[in-house]
Amino acid sequence: MIISMKLFAIRLENAETVILSAENAEQALRTAGITPDVFQELQQQGIDRHHADIVLDGFGPQHYEIRELEHIGIKLRIAEWGIFQLADMDQHTRDTLYKGYPILEAAASEIVTRWPDLVQIEAHRAEHDALFEDAMLREKTRLMLPFGED
Repeated sequence: MIISMKLFAIRLENAETVILSAENAEQALRTAGITPDVFQELQQQGIDRHHADIVLDGFGPQHYEIRELEHIGIKLRIAEWGIFQLADMDQHTRDTLYKGYPILEAAASEIVTRWPDLVQIEAHRAEHDALFEDAMLREKTRLMLPFGED
């Protein structure tokens, strides 16, 4: 029996993204640990977690967006103590992941339109940085709606 695995990107409520392989979206969510049964298992073990704690940890039921990926190209760098850090990713992967961050994607498009070259960006560095910082703050809270009110 051949099992066909797919790649998924799950954009979590805390603005992190989990990339993993699974047979289907349901299995991907279970593997990421964000299904309600994970929360129930914690409660059965006597672990009482509030929604805010769950969101910060990125573990347990929370708002999410899931996308199937056709391709992923990343470069990892090993740092001190054997910790891997993202060094780079190919443009296709970057573009696909950005779809999970539409506010940042819009800000990046606005920046390119307003300041098409690096000299212009440097001349407007404070405005550029403020625009990107505002977009990032809004993106971090975009999925943080009162739980259960979809």
